Amino acid sequence: MAYMAHETLNLLRRETPNFIPPDLWPPTNSPDLNLVDYKIWGIMQDRVYVRMITSVDELNQRMS
Repeated sequence: MAYMAHETLNLLRRETPNFIPPDLWPPTNSPDLNLVDYKIWGIMQDRVYVRMITSVDELNQRMS
């Protein structure tokens, strides 16, 4: 399996002019790869914290 990955990388280096090798890829947990998550959390915060929450039911209602 590792041999096939190595061959694939070699092919990409030869055939793809702008290929970015794996050692330059960002880590999988990079915040740069999760922009949607940050946007969604911001929207959820805006919805939930419009005014003070007085009960769990109210919290659930705002989140739906």
